[in-house]
Amino acid sequence: MLVEMFIESLMIDLLSKQPVVFLRECEGNRYLRIWIDPFNYYMIDSGMRKKPFIRPLTHDLMKSVLDQLDVTVKSVAITKLEMDTFYANIILSRGEGKTWVIDSRPSDALALAIRTSGPIYVEASILEQVGVVDSPKSTGATKGATGRAIEPRGVEDQALSEDTQKFIDFIDRVSPSDFDYNED
Repeated sequence: MLVEMFIESLMIDLLSKQPVVFLRECEGNRYLRIWIDPFNYYMIDSGMRKKPFIRPLTHDLMKSVLDQLDVTVKSVAITKLEMDTFYANIILSRGEGKTWVIDSRPSDALALAIRTSGPIYVEASILEQVGVVDSPKSTGATKGATGRAIEPRGVEDQALSEDTQKFIDFIDRVSPSDFDYNED
């Protein structure tokens, strides 16, 4: 059985400094914590903020391709947990007749779901196995599913270092013509 979830927040693990995405039940109070890579942390965060880029990044490009092919993201589902690794599927559909199930990392599936407003599901057995009932923001710092300390960093109030913000501003402004030169 699948349980509908939504992205509650993004956080940084205090010990490993690795990003974590918190999914919360739509009709309940259980959470699922998934450690993700920094790139997809940024992709999920930018999708949640609906921050456009000058040129499309990976998940924006995927959304454009799907739109051009008249294919919709019916849903994404986290379907399996094996040896501390989550597995996900992106369920695509075209009209009434064709459906595809695409194997995916959960972070990529979530980044695409954010951009397409696709619903997010988690297999109930995964929530029973590693889901938690506490709120990620309730204690300031809390413990993850593996017992590691977590520092809340909600999307709406995430503080970026000055260097990180300068880099983001640079990426938002740079274009290929900025690097055009002649070797005369």
